[in-house]
Amino acid sequence: MQLDFPSTYRPNCFEEVIGQSSAVALLRTLIKANAHRAVLLTGPSGVGKTTLARILAKALQCSRPCHDGSACNQCGSCEAHHTNDHAFFSVVSSAKNGNVSSVAELVEDLNRVPDYGRQHVIFFDEADQLTPKAVSALLLELENPKYETTFIFALISPNDVPTPLRNRCLNVPLLQPTEDDSLLCIRRVLRDLEASASDDVMRFIARASRGYRELLENLERIALHAKIGGTPLKGPSITAEIVRESLFSRTSAKLLRYFTALDHRDNTGQLDAMMGDGAMPQEIVTLLQGVLTHIKLSSVGPHFGVIPNAIISWMVEKEVEALAAAVFRRCAEKLEIPIEALFDEVLEFWAFTPLRITEENLRIQLVRFNDMLSLARPSTPAITPKPNLQRRPERIHHPPVWRSSRNAEVASSRGRKMYLGRSDVQTILDAASYQIQSSGRVFNTLIHFDEAYLSSEDKITVGELCEKFCHQIGQLVRRIGFKGFDFNYICLLERSDGKSTTGSVLFHIPSEVHEKCRHWLSDRFLVRMAPNAPDIERAAVWTNAVRSETRAQQIKGHWNGVRMLLRGIDPDLSVRLGSEHTPLAKAFGLQPRELRASGIPQGKRLRISTGIGATRMKADQARGLTVRSAFKEGAWQELFSGWEFEIYAARKHQISEQESQSRRLSNGT
Repeated sequence: MQLDFPSTYRPNCFEEVIGQSSAVALLRTLIKANAHRAVLLTGPSGVGKTTLARILAKALQCSRPCHDGSACNQCGSCEAHHTNDHAFFSVVSSAKNGNVSSVAELVEDLNRVPDYGRQHVIFFDEADQLTPKAVSALLLELENPKYETTFIFALISPNDVPTPLRNRCLNVPLLQPTEDDSLLCIRRVLRDLEASASDDVMRFIARASRGYRELLENLERIALHAKIGGTPLKGPSITAEIVRESLFSRTSAKLLRYFTALDHRDNTGQLDAMMGDGAMPQEIVTLLQGVLTHIKLSSVGPHFGVIPNAIISWMVEKEVEALAAAVFRRCAEKLEIPIEALFDEVLEFWAFTPLRITEENLRIQLVRFNDMLSLARPSTPAITPKPNLQRRPERIHHPPVWRSSRNAEVASSRGRKMYLGRSDVQTILDAASYQIQSSGRVFNTLIHFDEAYLSSEDKITVGELCEKFCHQIGQLVRRIGFKGFDFNYICLLERSDGKSTTGSVLFHIPSEVHEKCRHWLSDRFLVRMAPNAPDIERAAVWTNAVRSETRAQQIKGHWNGVRMLLRGIDPDLSVRLGSEHTPLAKAFGLQPRELRASGIPQGKRLRISTGIGATRMKADQARGLTVRSAFKEGAWQELFSGWEFEIYAARKHQISEQESQSRRLSNGT
């Protein structure tokens, strides 16, 4: 039996590829039409991007291709591909050689006319690691190729490459294998090994693997485990016990060491158990989430009819499950709380983890988890009213200070400042509405800065942080490739009594740069502006308000983001809906439980970018462009219906007419 299953059972032609019928059909059409010079293979890790890139290259360079687009597998070019020794097929690891000098050398080699094969083919693996200068060099070559050349790029998401390069490529998405696809792959391998397994066992192996590469690696471990006298068996039935021992024995031992250390409150032992084998931090968090949920459903309860995860059930041995349940029961007894309540806290703790789990974040998280299981919960003693054995004389009830004639004006003024007044609400609503009317784009992102998670050593306020963020992210979007992009935002500072100042920024950025901007916020902006912040992940919380490209979902996400800013609205403000007066908060769809005082922050409470401010609206009205304000018109029934997009279409027509008239006047003079 040959080892290295991912290489041994790698498909060599389109007919052997499993589960990617759409991608294969698209590539066959491309080969027969000879229509495209740049291909983008995208999809999760381990689904066959490199495999399809090699098959595509062999078919493109085949001297005698078949009528269906496949390679002949007999010519000199195909033989060179079989031995991985093709002189005109280059495989580039972009993580190592994605700089401009390496790309320049490849481009120079394109001047050579191929001795065999019909063209040059260059395959860039992990193409998202290409440097900007390398991408620029490739763009020049794509526009003016020196010789017939095909470029193949492989990466997880098409949004990870710059837009100019992505627009010049044919995107071929690859999908995760379905359970049936994985079962077909398993049966092929078992048939070659002359081994067998029950349908339940094969189905479990398929569910335990997230891609073809991981599936073949798991099958290799299973085959190596089923051996006698050092020689792997051919023919035996692969049982559930063999699968469990080969795939999950190390994980089970790791969990056993971790829960043993947790029982003894050994922080070092817990960290060594979970991180000693070099596992990725995100994988450790996912493992703990799954195991703890399984223990609750199987050993603690209540489960409310929820079926435990079958993969976790196979992974967690009875010894580990019993030890973990005993550890948490002892913690619950020591803290004098029910075990069910403790497990709710445990699952909630691991559900809210930082967006980007690093090794240091995980280390802190494990220590905090250990502390959570050790610290006593504050108890609230029952209050027993004392019996009134003696009647007290009647008291004189003085009116509160805010009702007295002398202080009424001052107290009332302060009370109003604790909430967003009518003018603030109108400014926010008009700016949010004008954002759509003027650009046709909705606010799709909300970021929340919290002073409580900043350090006083950095000497920067939340207001300054919001101002710098708005300035720098607009520059970042324009620098990435959206030149002339108008970055519009609404920034609101709040501070409830006795609490820290918070800042909320609602804005729009193109969906293509969402992930880049999000990583820039945590990896660069906050590190540079607040290097001493104790908890960067909580100092700035990024929320995608719009999660769909449909018009209805865009409108819904846009106004949900606006509602987040309006939670501090004055509850006494009302508007007329029909024949009745209705609280303004209710007209905006805010529930009473969502309302709270906005407070009196230090600095300017509300900032609106000039692109959607009152001055710009007046300038548009002076030009004769349509600008509507539902707040001024009292059109409360039309709120959140998306009428702004109709205004945007009308404005485009008006601007076009004005430009045409201007050109006619210019030509006439």
